[in-house]
Amino acid sequence: MSRAGCPELTEYARLVFSNADTTAKADTIRGRADASGLAVAIVDVVEQSGPPDLRGRVMLGAVLGAHAGLGTDQAADRSAAAVTGAGGAVAAAPTGLVTEMVDRVGITDYLATVP
Repeated sequence: MSRAGCPELTEYARLVFSNADTTAKADTIRGRADASGLAVAIVDVVEQSGPPDLRGRVMLGAVLGAHAGLGTDQAADRSAAAVTGAGGAVAAAPTGLVTEMVDRVGITDYLATVP
């Protein structure tokens, strides 16, 4: 991810952690011709993760996972490793998040959102 995309992703994260509406900023990031695959992947993961008040945890998991993916020197494509790390961290980590979502909406409604 280039430094040029960092301010927008930082602003997006601020909105996420403030439980604010992130739709416009997410669309801006996705719509940039020079948007990095990593920034778009983080935004996509967070936007699809559930209610705004739970998205901060997902954002944190995606960023930490991406950072871990970048740390591997053996990866031929570090960007792909970062994107995979972002998705993998979110998929593997939030057992408490899933439990909280089930408690909020009920198991039937929760399972209806699973692709």
